[in-house]
Order: sequence, then C-alpha cells, then structure tokens
Amino acid sequence: MARASAATARRSFGAAFDPRANSLNLLRLVFAFVVLLDHCSFLGGFGANDIGHASTPGTLAVYGFFAISGFLIARSAATSRPGRYLRKRFLRIFPAYWAVLVVTALMIAPIGYLRGVRPAGCGLDCYLAGPDGPVGYVLRNLSLWVVQQDISGTPTGVHLPEVWNGSLWTLAYEFGAYLVLLGLALAGALRRPPVVLALTTGLLVVLGVFTIVPTLNENVNAFTQPVFTPALVLLPLFLTGSCLWLYRERVPDSGWLAGGLFASAIIVMALPIGAQVPGYSFTTGGLAAPLLVYPVLWLGFHLPFVQVGRRHDLSYGVYLYAFPVQQALAMMGVPARGLLAYTVVTTAVVLVFAAGSWFLIERPAMQLGRNRPVSATSGPTHAVPGPNAPADC
Repeated sequence: MARASAATARRSFGAAFDPRANSLNLLRLVFAFVVLLDHCSFLGGFGANDIGHASTPGTLAVYGFFAISGFLIARSAATSRPGRYLRKRFLRIFPAYWAVLVVTALMIAPIGYLRGVRPAGCGLDCYLAGPDGPVGYVLRNLSLWVVQQDISGTPTGVHLPEVWNGSLWTLAYEFGAYLVLLGLALAGALRRPPVVLALTTGLLVVLGVFTIVPTLNENVNAFTQPVFTPALVLLPLFLTGSCLWLYRERVPDSGWLAGGLFASAIIVMALPIGAQVPGYSFTTGGLAAPLLVYPVLWLGFHLPFVQVGRRHDLSYGVYLYAFPVQQALAMMGVPARGLLAYTVVTTAVVLVFAAGSWFLIERPAMQLGRNRPVSATSGPTHAVPGPNAPADC
C-alpha cells in the first residue's frame, strides 16, 4: 500500500493525461458559456462584470481556451507531419467560421434588422443594398481577421452598435499560435524543450515589463497597438500550455500545485499595478493568466465528466453564435424583459445554432481531415480545437 501511495504521489502530469478519457471538452463548454453569460450582461445593457481592474469572466474564459489549446496543439505539432497538421487545423477552424459569417449575414442579422428599429420606409432592400452589406461582410472577413464589424450599419439601438460578432477576434490569434507551433516544429525546437521554455519565459518577461512600467502601459494598448497588445498576452499563455506538454513527464501531477498556482493567480490579479481597463490594456489579469494554465489542465485531467462532449462537442458553436444571437435579440427588445429572460432565450437559440454547426459543418469537416491517408511513420494526430476525441483542442 505504501509503495502504491508513493507511486501515485510521484505520478507525472503526462501520466495523468488520458487522451481519450478527460474532461477538457467539458471545460471548453463551460468556458464558452461563461463568455455567453458575460456578454449577456454587457450586451443587454445590464453592466460589465469586471473583476476589479484585472479582468472579466469572459476574458478569463478565453484564457482557459488558450491554455487547453496550447497543451493539446503542441501534442499534435510534435507528432504530425506539417501538411496534415495544417490541414486539420484549417478544417477545424475555418469551415465553421465561414458558416457563422454567412448565417449571420443572411439569417441572424436580417431578422434583427426587420424586428428592430430601422429607418422609416426601409425594408430588407435597405439592408441588402447598404454600403457595407452582407456580401461585403462575408468576403472581407474570410481570413479570420475581422475588418468589417457591421452589416449595413446594423446592429442599431443596442448597447454595442455596429458590431455583429465581437467574439471572432480571438480566432486569428488562435490560428496564429498554431502557426507559431508549426514554425517551432519545423525548426526542431519541439524536440528541444528548453528552447520553447526560453521563448515562453522571454515573452512573459516582456509582458511583465509592459504591464508594470507605467509609461509603456499607458502608451501601448488595444487602441494604439491593436495587434501587438492581445498577442503579447495570448501567445505566452498558449506557449505555457505547450511547455507543460513538452515537460509533461517532469511536471508532477499535484492538486496542491494546482491550488497553489490558482491562489498565486488571485494574488497577482489583486496587485495594484497595470492599467484600469480590462480587455483593452495590459492588466494583472493577463499577467496572472499563465499561472492558471496548470490548474485548468489539472481539472480537465481529473474531473469525472469524460463523456461530456466526447461524441458531440458544441463548445465552438456556442462561442461562434452567442454574440450575433445576443445582438439580434437585443435589437428585438428581449433585454427589456430582464437579464434572466435574455440569458435563457439566448442560451436556447444559441444551442440550436451550435448543434447545427456541429452536425452540419464541424463534424463533417473533421472527418474529412481524418479520412485522408497518412503514412505509418507520421505518428498519431489529434489536435483540433473542439474535437469529439477529448484529446484534442
């Protein structure tokens, strides 16, 4: 018995990770609904849910997505040939993304437009013929980089006007992180974990400097540097997850370590440094985010909900469709019935769209990627952000 207890105590993080039996899909679904709930409060005009001056629940949920992806995608990048890796990453992200652009432009936004406040005498023809119409919305945003937020001036009469899907911005950074891992794999760095660890540490130091030094924090933010600012927060967070994959056999599997890091993150978030504008500036929330990676993954390895999302993973669809549905419902006046009613209606509608996204777009695309012939020497590949195999993100 003593030997068994000692063996359990010495178990590594890698030994705790079962690619086919974990609760990472559950966590992804929880994170998607946290974003939905956070946005319901803001988009419904009920106020923001800032956690001090450090972060918001939705932002922390996005950090959770990147933590899981960093771990799982490193696994894929280290075991896949470049072509297969890129194909699976592309098929997991882009088809569903393109679909939400089309569905928003041709279904969700027109319903909101017709049911909401619009110029007198204007019907659907005004919506279709607007200067930045639905066709332009789809075509201009095909690359993951959202350059057109509105469609013919809509949504209007809402708390956040002329923005149909404010959640999509994270996908460009997610895919960009995939490309960074591909570059590291091609350079052989994934076979040399100290190189990745040094890169991650360097980025974290730079993030700390920009957060702590007042002049840098005041002058570098999402308004002055809209690409650099979120990238400096999200890339080291993602790579922290990748480092945990690379060092999985050296890192202990410890609930005490998970709890200690979580407590440390809370302490860092409470420090009186950084900016006062969560989501737009460098704050202690971004500085604390890498400390949350291990606790998030530890929960995913140990929670007993391995069947949730194992066959049908709706998390990506929930994330994609929540924002436009919320905006359309806001145009229709649903928030006037209260936050609870707005949240319940939003959730019900979003689940319908998420199920359609999964069954009609995401799952067929993933199967297309998996059905391509692979050389026996290419190794296992399991990395997609929201797969039905819980091993991959």
